Amino acid sequence: MPREQAALRGDGSLVPVHDVVAVVRCLLALSDASFVRELVMPAIADPRF
Repeated sequence: MPREQAALRGDGSLVPVHDVVAVVRCLLALSDASFVRELVMPAIADPRF
């Protein structure tokens, strides 16, 4: 599924899997000098955040 179509499916209340995979790839590419303690990735329209 194209990224744009996936982004529209949740109407802003869901984070597309494409985005989660992109963030995980970025984290795995960090050098050993970097440390990510916590990552919060709410959807734009998620009322809990």
